[in-house]
Amino acid sequence: MQYRKMGSLDWKVSALGFGCMRLPSRRFSLMGADLEESKRIIRYGIDRGINYIDTAWPYHLGESEKVVGETLKDGYREKVKLVTKLPVPVVRKTEDFDRFLNSQLEKLQTDYLDIYLLHSLNAGTFEKVKRLGLIDKMEEAQRPHPDARVFPCPSADEENDLFQRMPGCRFSRQTTRGSCHRSGCGGPHNPQSCSSGRRARCRASDRPRSL
Repeated sequence: MQYRKMGSLDWKVSALGFGCMRLPSRRFSLMGADLEESKRIIRYGIDRGINYIDTAWPYHLGESEKVVGETLKDGYREKVKLVTKLPVPVVRKTEDFDRFLNSQLEKLQTDYLDIYLLHSLNAGTFEKVKRLGLIDKMEEAQRPHPDARVFPCPSADEENDLFQRMPGCRFSRQTTRGSCHRSGCGGPHNPQSCSSGRRARCRASDRPRSL
């Protein structure tokens, strides 16, 4: 595996990363990720030198982050740089930043991220980022906050509503499955996404244990 310096960050990234937007699907469920097969291929890549794992809140209707969390057990978390994204299109208020971050850390079964991106940026969503002060929230998340307030993770019903509002994704409460009308739920990886820097940590030491 070849490695390259990751911008201004003090580590080298593998030339080939592993994106978790299109994991192997379960039979009869195109949007549902097959845990065991996904785990097998992700670990296969890590064992051969991949050290950059990228996922996001809407991928596989929320299952991608859970699959990655299970996959990175047994010492695999320490072998990679873990990346996920704040779903900017469904953020409505500044406090949503903490709720999503707590939820994503819980799904990923980790207490820190190496990179946290702003997902699906365009002219409109970037204005929202500025209006809600999300850049400041990114910077705050890099620093420990022992007395920070705990924001509850979104409930199952709230997540259903949020998935329906994600660009390109139609979600059904009855089937708890969705169909994607673009290349991936929420669109392809956006090169204009904004990185929070070296590390985005959970601001609460006592995060909610389950959704």
